[in-house]
Amino acid sequence: CLNNGELRYLDEAELREQVYYPAIGLEWEQLWEHAANWYAKEHMRYRLWDHHAIKAAMSYLFVACDMDELPYDAELRTEPAMTQDDFIDYLSESLLDVPVVNGEELAYPVVGLGKPVFLGEYLPLHLVCEQSRLALYEAYLSWLQPSAKTKS
Repeated sequence: CLNNGELRYLDEAELREQVYYPAIGLEWEQLWEHAANWYAKEHMRYRLWDHHAIKAAMSYLFVACDMDELPYDAELRTEPAMTQDDFIDYLSESLLDVPVVNGEELAYPVVGLGKPVFLGEYLPLHLVCEQSRLALYEAYLSWLQPSAKTKS
């Protein structure tokens, strides 16, 4: 961004202050949404859910990081367990809230499970095959207490 004759990167707060053009009614959210949609259309190529990505998703749901204190753990440890469809819907919604640090999605797993994964790079869950849905659901069940594994 050209700022006072100097080319530099601006953080989101600085951009919010500078990117508003009342004369044409352009606001930050509109600019951001348009840029994100354009990028997804032109450049996004989704990855397929593999074993490593499933472990990363479970890390996101069940392992605390610096940004949060297990935001989903209490909701997911219900009795009886969620159905597969309910869990996939819940995970889809949860993936929209992946923490962002310095303008970038936080990679998972945070520690201990190998190479970090950016969950936003993976195929949206409503498009995955039944085998991947089942693998995600089984990973969810494996995190639950044995008594919660009664409903499938």
